[in-house]
Amino acid sequence: MKNYKEIYEKFIKGGDKTLRRLIFAFIIGLILMNISNFVFDKKDTNIQETTEKTMSLKEEDSKYKTTIEKRLSKALENVPGAGKTEVIINIEENKDNFNDKANQVKGVLVISEGAGNLKVKEEIQKATQILLDLPIHKVYVLGNGNLK
Repeated sequence: MKNYKEIYEKFIKGGDKTLRRLIFAFIIGLILMNISNFVFDKKDTNIQETTEKTMSLKEEDSKYKTTIEKRLSKALENVPGAGKTEVIINIEENKDNFNDKANQVKGVLVISEGAGNLKVKEEIQKATQILLDLPIHKVYVLGNGNLK
């Protein structure tokens, strides 16, 4: 117990600079460790938030794609002679900016019972082109008499 008192008195009175330096270095080390933990925790949180945003955007893209496919399919079934119609859309995801909702339709495949008739096929292709504001080469129409 006497040794601790001596060390304390030397430290307070300034007699032992080495001890003061050790304690100072220890305190600085604790501060640096706490700061680094705070900084690294922030980065992990940012990565997790980015991942969550990406997953959320993919879910939104999927819902958007499904909604457009269903609406277009329903609209194209109203083309005279088209019959049962199925639509598959290929969307290009914008990976550069998470806040940008500018996903673009890369292409559309339309499968229709009545597309065996060239006139019906042409009407389906034109309607799809107009509804999605696409060039004609991005719309492909197939005929299928067995579509259920």
